[in-house]
Amino acid sequence: MVNRQRGFTLIELIIVIVILGVLSVTAAPKFLNIQDDAIKSTLKGIDGSLNSTMSIILGKSIVSNVDKKESAKIDDINIGYGYPLATEDDIEAAMDINIDIDGNGDFSYMLTMLGNKDGIGGVSNSIVMYPNGKVKDDNCFIAYIQADETTPASTMLELSGC
Repeated sequence: MVNRQRGFTLIELIIVIVILGVLSVTAAPKFLNIQDDAIKSTLKGIDGSLNSTMSIILGKSIVSNVDKKESAKIDDINIGYGYPLATEDDIEAAMDINIDIDGNGDFSYMLTMLGNKDGIGGVSNSIVMYPNGKVKDDNCFIAYIQADETTPASTMLELSGC
């Protein structure tokens, strides 16, 4: 009685390893980029939410006849010219998110002066929000530009560094 054991040859094993290596090299970058895509999607979602919030608060300020005032209050949110002010407390109250200057919130932020996204008008008080672990210079942020007497509030979304 002859006992014949069959297995894979060394050549067959090497070919399978090479094929798996080629597949992993081509597929790995697709899977490694998921975090960047998630950050971009989150910032796009916040941009949409912020624009919707601005519209709702503007509508409430028009109904309350305070949309032309430099300062007023709607639902415990300080507003200027019908839009929320660019402060931590007012953005948090309007959006129900947690932003913190030292990175302990959902997003970090910095207060700055920016022009609107079309480059029209002067500079306004602004708040720039960016994911924790990023900084404004990374070009991965959303900025809320406060309204002034002649220009409505706007947002600026920058995703090139995400």
